[in-house]
Amino acid sequence: MRRCKFMNAIRRFLLTAPLLSAANAAWAHHSFAMFDQTRRATLQGTVKLLEWTNPHVWLWVDGSDGKGGTATYGFETNAPAELSRFFGWSKAS
Repeated sequence: MRRCKFMNAIRRFLLTAPLLSAANAAWAHHSFAMFDQTRRATLQGTVKLLEWTNPHVWLWVDGSDGKGGTATYGFETNAPAELSRFFGWSKAS
């Protein structure tokens, strides 16, 4: 009886460990560590393209490069489902 409980505990651990490590990897994928969240920037320009694709929507804007020319800036946002559900965006936005 004792051996059976021990084997069940090992089996549960072996089934749970990969799920926990996958969740950890997913959290790391959505990290904001590479961004300086204390700094604000403003860009005025013309929307060049909206890529309504999974896993993240991309917004491309043509704006000033600060030297009298034009540069294209890319902004990565949330998934299309999140933008639709929480912010009311659509592909036509």
